[in-house]
Amino acid sequence: MALVDTTNNTVEGDIGRTLPPSPDAVVESLRDLASSTYLNHDGSLIHIRAGALFARLKALNRAANVATREHKQATSDMRHDMDQTHLSLQNLLYEKRHLEREIEKCRQFASIYQDIPLYSEEEFMEKAPEALRSEEVLSNEHALMLNRLNFELAERQRLDQAYKELVRQKEELLKESKVKQTTMEGVKTQIDGLMKVPFARIRIMLRCMAHVILFFLYLECVGGPETGCRPRSAQDPRSYHSLSRNVST
Repeated sequence: MALVDTTNNTVEGDIGRTLPPSPDAVVESLRDLASSTYLNHDGSLIHIRAGALFARLKALNRAANVATREHKQATSDMRHDMDQTHLSLQNLLYEKRHLEREIEKCRQFASIYQDIPLYSEEEFMEKAPEALRSEEVLSNEHALMLNRLNFELAERQRLDQAYKELVRQKEELLKESKVKQTTMEGVKTQIDGLMKVPFARIRIMLRCMAHVILFFLYLECVGGPETGCRPRSAQDPRSYHSLSRNVST
């Protein structure tokens, strides 16, 4: 409204400055010439006076026409400017309503961070780096929440890496356990096989092994001076055959 009032005042001031003089004085002069006052005056002087007054009246008429056209143009320009101003005002009001709706949507928006279990502010103050909990950050609630989310992300990434490392170690231990389990099963199978062999067969196998051992001992003992043993005769009761008979019995 203030803009409209200012515009109206400006238009009225321009009209007052550009309007031609009023023709009332000229019209009154012509009426005086036509009255009975000038009946006894010289007719030629009256015609000259009347011609001057008519010329003045025509000049005023032309000035009035020019002023009318100028005022029409000025009015059209002012109307155009007012329409543009009104349109700009409507655009601003539309943008204002749009921004208000967007702000309301943002306020009602439910973000996922609201459902994420974060470190409490006390834990954040204890564990977060100094740069994330400076005085400037603590004084700004939005910056504090961003830093808490960034710290939570960094901690979860660190824990995820630790979890993957533990899983890798677990898989390696499982592989080693499977290998050892396979070896144990093989040993158990061999032991079960040996347990199924008859006792007499085991005794024969032990005798054969004893003969082989005694034979190598005998060779070592009769090998000569380089072995450090004294040669024994075949009749020696401690000879190989005597030892073999003793073992056989």
